[in-house]
Amino acid sequence: VTDAIISLNEEGRITTMNKRAENILDKAGITYQGQPVERLFGEEKSKLIWEAMEKGRSNNGITVDIQEKTYAMNIVPIRVDGKNKGVIVTLSSVYELQKM
Repeated sequence: VTDAIISLNEEGRITTMNKRAENILDKAGITYQGQPVERLFGEEKSKLIWEAMEKGRSNNGITVDIQEKTYAMNIVPIRVDGKNKGVIVTLSSVYELQKM
């Protein structure tokens, strides 16, 4: 898997993060499980994540700069029986996407 994958529960708290996400976000070895999304992404990007979760609609192709590199952020809500249960956030390197 070349994308960073981060899952958040309905309270906006981080539940899982793959190694790629840890590397991109420069968080290797730091425990973020249970922490609020704002701690990881800051207020501005977190608002987009909350919006996707509250409206139950994906928010795709958001361009974000992290550690002087550009990524495409996709936010997909997790819905079970019509209720929001959280979101999956992926980060894809724009450079890698352009090479394809």
